[in-house]
Amino acid sequence: MNSDSPGNGAKDLRNWKLARSLSLSAWDLERSRQRWPDSDRARLVALRARKGLQAAMERELGIAKSDRAMLKMRENASASCLLIHGRSHSPAELKALAEYLYQNNLNVYATLLPGPDTGGDRISIGMWRSHLAQLRRDFQALRRATDRVHVVGHDLGAALAVLLARKEAVSSLALLAPSLVFRVPLLERIRLWFRWNVIPWPRSGVDRDLENLECMDKARANLSRVKAPIYAAQCEDDELASPVSLRILQKKSRHSACRFQVFPTGGNAILQAHGESTLHREILRFFRAGR
Repeated sequence: MNSDSPGNGAKDLRNWKLARSLSLSAWDLERSRQRWPDSDRARLVALRARKGLQAAMERELGIAKSDRAMLKMRENASASCLLIHGRSHSPAELKALAEYLYQNNLNVYATLLPGPDTGGDRISIGMWRSHLAQLRRDFQALRRATDRVHVVGHDLGAALAVLLARKEAVSSLALLAPSLVFRVPLLERIRLWFRWNVIPWPRSGVDRDLENLECMDKARANLSRVKAPIYAAQCEDDELASPVSLRILQKKSRHSACRFQVFPTGGNAILQAHGESTLHREILRFFRAGR
């Protein structure tokens, strides 16, 4: 069976046809976009059309409203921001930050990285490359609307943000609870060291983590080549990402405007713990400082 063909069942067939139709519509929209006058209004219309296509697909796929992508736009926005969620999460975790940035005159796109189903892990086995390709398309859509596009990444979304910054002209990065090094037991560290995860065998939660570690490896290897300034914040008691991640960022980041912040508590849910009190303002201040 061709990899682009639908799976079994009437629902799978309907969803596949919808995804194909919307993909073709989005492609045709982008092609037609090149013939429109390059005005603020035309760029806003293009983003709104993209928002409608995304919403239709997520609605048909049965994704809960709280988990759907969020795109908020305003005319004459000062800049745009792409927000990337982490493992086992959705754009919902970034909603408060997205609203705050929008109220401060930024276009915001909290994108949805789809997993194998409508729940569970959003970033899953072997999918980080396709997620990076999607993020590049999302970034480019925002880039056509404003000259400056900032990127926020949470957890494993921070590793994807680093890789995105190697491919696109990101204005600045905000990496929250950056997952560049897992907190893993000794046995799993040994398995990773010998790259046992590339040996075919029945998959498990551990194997899924080892697959995700490939994304982290790539991000760490590319950090020193990222030109954008980085603001990074992490909690010392993060139960998923090792605090070593922040030290690696401090060591390998090259831009003179980089800033780093450590909180003693808050775990991986750093935005829930420190967003309204600290992080929202710090991120906005960092983005504005890079003008």
